[in-house]
Amino acid sequence: CEQTPWEKWYAEGGIQFIKEPTDSELIIAYYGNVYQIELSEVKKVESGNAVCEACNVCPTSYYFSAKVKSSYVTKMTELKWAKI
Repeated sequence: CEQTPWEKWYAEGGIQFIKEPTDSELIIAYYGNVYQIELSEVKKVESGNAVCEACNVCPTSYYFSAKVKSSYVTKMTELKWAKI
C-alpha cells in the first residue's frame, strides 16, 4: 500500500502522540514540523467517486482540504496540493 507523506513520517517515528492522531492532527503536525507551514481547517472531503481497493492505483473516494496563509501557497503547490 502506498502511504501519504504524513503517514510515512508518522510510521517512521517522526512524531509521537499520546493517543492515535486524527488525519487532520497528523497533517497539521507533518507540515508544521517538516516544512514549517501552518495549516488550519484541515478536512477530509468525500469526493463521491467510486473506487476499487484492489491495488491503490485508482484515486481514493476522498481528498483533504486545508487553509494556509497566502505566503505558503507556492510551496503547497510544489508539494502537489491544488488551490481551490
